[in-house]
Amino acid sequence: MKTYASPFRAWLSLLAALALSVTAFAQPTLVSTSPTTGATGVATNIGVVFQFSERMNVTPPGAGLTWVALIGGTMFQSIDAKMTYEWTSDRSFTARCTGGFPSGVLIAWDMTAFDFTRFIDDSELAQDYSGVFNTAAGSGGGGGAGTGDARLSVVVQANYSQLSAAAPVLVPTNSYQFSANVELPPTRNATTATVTPPGKPVLNLFGTPFSSPTNFVAFAFSNSLAQLQASFPAGTYQFSIQGPSSNQLAAVTLPAGSTPSAPSLVNYTLAQTVDPALPFTLQLDAGGIATNFVSVQVEDALTSQTIYESPDLGSPGALTGVSNQVRFTAGTFQPGHTYDVYAARYVVFSNSVSGALSLAGYGSATQSKLRTIGGAM
Repeated sequence: MKTYASPFRAWLSLLAALALSVTAFAQPTLVSTSPTTGATGVATNIGVVFQFSERMNVTPPGAGLTWVALIGGTMFQSIDAKMTYEWTSDRSFTARCTGGFPSGVLIAWDMTAFDFTRFIDDSELAQDYSGVFNTAAGSGGGGGAGTGDARLSVVVQANYSQLSAAAPVLVPTNSYQFSANVELPPTRNATTATVTPPGKPVLNLFGTPFSSPTNFVAFAFSNSLAQLQASFPAGTYQFSIQGPSSNQLAAVTLPAGSTPSAPSLVNYTLAQTVDPALPFTLQLDAGGIATNFVSVQVEDALTSQTIYESPDLGSPGALTGVSNQVRFTAGTFQPGHTYDVYAARYVVFSNSVSGALSLAGYGSATQSKLRTIGGAM
């Protein structure tokens, strides 16, 4: 992302623009990585160091990098959610995998040039870069095949849209949805998962191996909440997870309840003319309560790239029903862009389940827009 940290920074950029009118600077490059591409026997707890040819903008590198692990030699699994980043100088940063990279697998990374820019004139990298390395077998990272707690969820949700300063309205199609989800840590090698709603036939969950961690999920939609809840009533949902090394049965209870009020953008009008060079605070209505969980996500409407995602439930900094503001620093957004904003409010119930974090509840999600001023990029 492009940002001007100070008047001095803006002055430097102006000088760079003048210089470019005479002669063009060569674009910056990625000059080295450690471990090098093709390396083998790499320790799982290593930090991957990226070194650039010039001083770069100090912005979070995560948006411009994707990581996958080749599990079992046949299935690529994203590990983006486990990666953390730290700039160690103005020309290099280190990427680490929380808990260590999986052992004995191929790790592949891909760097998007657009998201890495030079400090003096915001020129992006000369090209995209990618690399691979193989981790050592059994060297840290923990967890053998078939181990690790699952995360199970059952949710009934209402879907809204807010395209004006007025209150959100139910979307006309697929107004309500049911979802059952199984999220597994990288140490689990499950192959199938099912859920049986109370008094209903078994429902197959579909695997999504490119999610992180590996997901199994099922959705159902209806324009009638009563019809949806007749098919997926309150009660006990029996999950079954099968894999070559271990199987698991777990019961998740969905209490009787209703969807909460839909979150709305109080400053919707201001959100249509955001100055990307200045901080901006997205304000939500105060309709929630402290025990609610709130999720906010912002994506580039053109590329679907995630620009911001609030912390997950149970994580430090997670938003609650009384967290009515999300503050974005200057440079988070690009000029002349449109962004999709997704704000959701959930009433969540935890269940005590051995070997799994189990959640069930009701939610309301609102899709809206944020637009920035300035020239189109």
